[in-house]
Amino acid sequence: MYASPLKARKAFRERYATTHELTEEIDERIEEVFAKLHGLKDFTFTVVELQPTVDREKVAEIFVRINSEASTSPKRTSFSLGLVSSGRRTR
Repeated sequence: MYASPLKARKAFRERYATTHELTEEIDERIEEVFAKLHGLKDFTFTVVELQPTVDREKVAEIFVRINSEASTSPKRTSFSLGLVSSGRRTR
C-alpha cells in the first residue's frame, strides 16, 4: 500500500517505463485511471443482509426490487451467482 496517490502513480510510471514506451498519451491515460481509482475511496454502497431462513422467492423479489432502481439492470447470471455465493441453492 502506498502512503499517497502521488507515490503510487510515480511507482507505477517507473515500473511501466521499464517495459513500455511512456508516451504523453499513455501518461495522460495513467493520470485518468489513477484519478478514478482515488475517487473510489468516496464510493458508498448499501448492503442488504438477509436471514438464512428467507426463502428463494423472497430473495428474488428483493433482488429485483433493489436492482429495478439501479441505472443498469443485472443479468440472470448475476442473481444466480449471488445466490450461490451466499450459500443458497438456485434450484
